[in-house]
Amino acid sequence: METYSSLPATLVGIAVAAAIFCARFAAPFEDEDHQQRYLWSGFAGILSWPALVFLAASLPNDVLKDLLAPLYLGQVALLVYLFSRVTRGRIADFIKPSMLGLIYIGISVGLGAFMYSIEAVVRSRDLADYMSWYHMAEVYSAVSGSFLIMFLISLWPPRATFGPPPTESQPKGYYTAGVLTVLLFASLPIDHPLMAVPWAVLACSTFFIVFRNKFKWRWLVVALIVGVMAAFAYDSKRNAIFLLLPALLLEARYGSARLNWRWVRIGVPMAFVVGFLIITMSLIRMPNAQRSFTEAAAEVPTYAADPKNLALISNHFELGYMFFHTHNSVQASLQIDRLNAHGLTYLKALFVPVPFGDKPPSYIDLYTRWAEYDFRERGGSWMASALGEPFWNFGIWGFAMLALVIGLLDWVYKHLLRNIGRNIAVSGLALAMITFILQLLRGSGFDIYVAYSMVAAGVAIVVAMVAMTTGGMAISRKRYTYMPRSEVRVRTPPAPDSPGARIRPAGA
Repeated sequence: METYSSLPATLVGIAVAAAIFCARFAAPFEDEDHQQRYLWSGFAGILSWPALVFLAASLPNDVLKDLLAPLYLGQVALLVYLFSRVTRGRIADFIKPSMLGLIYIGISVGLGAFMYSIEAVVRSRDLADYMSWYHMAEVYSAVSGSFLIMFLISLWPPRATFGPPPTESQPKGYYTAGVLTVLLFASLPIDHPLMAVPWAVLACSTFFIVFRNKFKWRWLVVALIVGVMAAFAYDSKRNAIFLLLPALLLEARYGSARLNWRWVRIGVPMAFVVGFLIITMSLIRMPNAQRSFTEAAAEVPTYAADPKNLALISNHFELGYMFFHTHNSVQASLQIDRLNAHGLTYLKALFVPVPFGDKPPSYIDLYTRWAEYDFRERGGSWMASALGEPFWNFGIWGFAMLALVIGLLDWVYKHLLRNIGRNIAVSGLALAMITFILQLLRGSGFDIYVAYSMVAAGVAIVVAMVAMTTGGMAISRKRYTYMPRSEVRVRTPPAPDSPGARIRPAGA
């Protein structure tokens, strides 16, 4: 069965979005002003999407393809602005999976659409497939509707808040940070896919120590660790770059929690550093051009300034990759019912701890085999972002599954966030698991997230042993608990005429 109208997807998307919007009123708001900000922002987001969809449906297919970039980028900019009005610029809220996914996937898809519209594409096969798409209104409706649902989920309570600091004083742990850094650098030559997990836990634990102590040169430590990982583990450039996310969270935890000029001073240089590292590591990985890290770094200015390399640079940043495979998987799942996996790719995460027996297929495996069977047989894989998997499983009802998945990720994130600050090992584990969420949004799949989290828990035990041995973590038998905000009692002074009031002398 094949359908080519965007109306069914639009109606289901509106129904899911309206349900999310209305269900939010069952939870309390901070105050009346917060409720008003949510009301107007939610209405603006919900009303803007059908208008964009009906505009897209009225355009010829080829014209819509050329306008995908401004449509996506404009929608993302609007939703991020509305979100900032509701949350008032809290960094921890911007990094929650719903909003982080909206920003990361939305910008990548929007810029990737622009690259395809000007034919700045590396693979001619992908460009030919893009030219053959003749049902863009339906696919655009699904992708832009997913952005709206992620936006509405991001406005749900409770706010992303850090937990209170431990009641017991903790050692500074600089010696522990040194030992963990040595272990990290010593393990970089080990070539194994799972080594990304201990690298993340060790790096995040080190970051936690320097940020908790408000070390003056903490960002220099971050730059050193990320730079060394980029130089010696360039085969997985994302593992190094994604470590900037926990560093941002720690700056929000122990520095400035809201967007201000301090974040501009941090963010602008960081954006240049990230771009420089991505291009450098991509140059190292180019076939038939053996380069060292320093040689590749020296070529970056000349390479980036050459207009002929625009398609390659887009590929380095995975812009066209994200755009093409997200849309390719969504359009296939909406139009070919036999491709729907009916939830099997999500069930695969439950079988990760089982070392034997047949297991459900993964989303990466199913999509890659459909898109390019020979490539999958050679061990290759294509990841189509977290937006593709719900539709691949449930077709048009993927909107509802997306809401459940993103809501679950937000719930996990909020609980992880409350554990940042307990001790070195727990904080390092929580920060690493937040980093793995970013990889999940990129399209790695829930099974990979569960596997990484299990390995990370084992590495965190090693970090705890190192910290206790080196005196970086106090050993306590007291249970670390949080008191719910509703149970916190504020002591009010007694009335002046009450028996408990102190009598002050005149003139005091």
